[in-house]
Amino acid sequence: MIKNIHIQNYRSVSGPTHLEVDDMISILIGANEAGKTNLLRAISRFGVKEPILPQNLSNYKCYDSNSYDQTEILRIEFSDKGANEIEWLGPPYDHSDINYLSEQNYEVDSNEDSYANPSVGELLKNGTAQVVCYASGDHSIHFALPEEEHLEEYEEVTDNFPMPLDEFRELRKEELKQLGEDFIAALYDDVEWNYILDKEEVRIASVDDVLMELGKIEERFDSATFDEEAETSISEDDEATFDISSNDIAREASKLNARLSELVRTSDPTDEFPRIINQMDIELADSKFDLVEDQNTTILQGLFAIGNIRISDYSSYESERLKEHLEFACEELSRYLNSFWSFDYTRGDRVDEIPSPANWRYEVECELENTSLTLYLNDNNQTKTLVNERSDGMRWILTFLLSVLGQYNSTDKRGLVLMDDPGIHLHPEAEKKLYRSFYYIVPEAQVIFSTHSPILIDGRNPDQLRIVKHTTENGTKVYSDIAEAKDEQSQIDLLSVVRESLGWYMSDFLFGGEQTLLVEGSSDKRYLELFNQFFSISDGKEFLNQETSIVDGGGDRITFLSRILGAEDMPHILLLDDDKSGKDYDEEIQSRTLLYQEMPGISQKYNYGIEIEDLIEPELLVNVVIGKNPDLVDRDELLEAIEGQNQPVMEIIERELEQATGDSNSYSLDKGELSKEVCSILREDLREGTGEFEETAVRFEKVISSISQRLEEERLGTEP
Repeated sequence: MIKNIHIQNYRSVSGPTHLEVDDMISILIGANEAGKTNLLRAISRFGVKEPILPQNLSNYKCYDSNSYDQTEILRIEFSDKGANEIEWLGPPYDHSDINYLSEQNYEVDSNEDSYANPSVGELLKNGTAQVVCYASGDHSIHFALPEEEHLEEYEEVTDNFPMPLDEFRELRKEELKQLGEDFIAALYDDVEWNYILDKEEVRIASVDDVLMELGKIEERFDSATFDEEAETSISEDDEATFDISSNDIAREASKLNARLSELVRTSDPTDEFPRIINQMDIELADSKFDLVEDQNTTILQGLFAIGNIRISDYSSYESERLKEHLEFACEELSRYLNSFWSFDYTRGDRVDEIPSPANWRYEVECELENTSLTLYLNDNNQTKTLVNERSDGMRWILTFLLSVLGQYNSTDKRGLVLMDDPGIHLHPEAEKKLYRSFYYIVPEAQVIFSTHSPILIDGRNPDQLRIVKHTTENGTKVYSDIAEAKDEQSQIDLLSVVRESLGWYMSDFLFGGEQTLLVEGSSDKRYLELFNQFFSISDGKEFLNQETSIVDGGGDRITFLSRILGAEDMPHILLLDDDKSGKDYDEEIQSRTLLYQEMPGISQKYNYGIEIEDLIEPELLVNVVIGKNPDLVDRDELLEAIEGQNQPVMEIIERELEQATGDSNSYSLDKGELSKEVCSILREDLREGTGEFEETAVRFEKVISSISQRLEEERLGTEP
């Protein structure tokens, strides 16, 4: 797993700039030409051995083609887990990582080279390994040491760095061989355990000798049959006792054997890097392919990967076995496609728990004739439709799935998926699905993508955002901490830098109007929108024009949203219940607040602090409440309790219901749900023109008139 990437000398990136990589998803956001694509293309160079093209070097510097092997493009740092997955970076590093040696406090004879401490192992243990990628395509390793470490201790070792990967890997192999020799020698010297071995000493001359002996130790100690109480107890300074079992020794031998065997088996150090799954340029899926000429296309590579197909394994292109495997690949693709639309990671869904094929919404089918393969995408088993006759969005999704699945190794799930503005062809709902799909299609990989779409951002995970900015002086720079990217104008509103980077502002995205009315809840929004729509088609009625957005401020969040709008100089006001009067808001919030008790025609009618439900005729509210809570309270008694009371109607209703039941969980009084049914009745009355709730309409007309006037004053910047 990659932890940090330092990028420099690539196109607009003069650098170095630092990208902190999230464990799962990192999202690059920034204005056009900020350098997001350049960052992704630079990262895609990780593990690539071909030299970089001259035009891809930074345009902020001049380069000599003879210095490509010294021109650094990337510097990659791995997490502890990521380093452990790379054989030549992971432990054991020294004796302390081998329990048998450390718990014995095994003495190393400094006069014998065979017992020398592995210096590079110590460096790996105490420092941070960095893989450096150069413009030449060469890769080397360097180290970042903690500031508190005394560099003199490592001077002899660090003088050799940066070191080519091949050379470093060989050095690690020799040091692991030495650790293996120490382990074997210590065990043969141990009178408590060496009786399990068939001889008193062993001669080791090569890595193969070490591996062979470690294998014997693992086998014999794992299957040793003797009294379980026969353990080695070694005392260190008479202060502690350590117990080592035969199984412990077998596990230690196995760990050393596995690590050293892998170093012997592989010859190219870059083969152990996380796979770069480059999705920078995704083409739209087509329908017809030739199995001979089109084998390298994304679609066929993906189908072959998920169907475990190698064309050379089949007797002919019309082989029934090949057709069966292609049909299986299409079925697997159908499974992923349907999971794309139905998956919800918030519920903990798994890709193998999606509906059965009988309930699938989509089905991918294929037909093979000679070397010609034709792909179809059908809805609910209806008439076959060629893939290229489907929408661009659906074709993009198919290509995305196949391209990722085709490159995502079935045995090694590590990977780094790179995507540039994904979902550009997608409907907003599909964009949401795309983001969620990363959690099940490549659950063990890391994803880095750029976007201009707010829909591809999870508001619950702002830590995934990376702000990309560009200046003419310094080129492209990445800010992994939003706070670092803010300027003086964004002190109040930290997320303004996010919206600026996306190119979406409150008026464009969250609210969508030139002026905004913030209300406290969904019921306020629902009532006001209902009557405003009615007044807009009525003669002589004042209404809020279509450029006014009514936004549910979510209770306590309303003042925060107001500050954001204020930071962007957007005209807006807050409509608050009267119980907010006198609340300790700052002067700016108070200047934008409108209370019902301030409205002409409303304030005179009520002598208590009202809420929006008080504008509605009590009979209507009571009828709906009774309908939701049958047999709990008497209708007439509830109306009588409301009449003449000097407190909000919803408080009275709630009090009466609680008195009747003695339990607040025994009745339903959700304002949001209540407003839906009330609005349904009011809408029918307004449509039919019966006038049954005329008083309610008159009150809302006065409220909307007051809102309109205050919004106009706010827009003009005049005092209310």
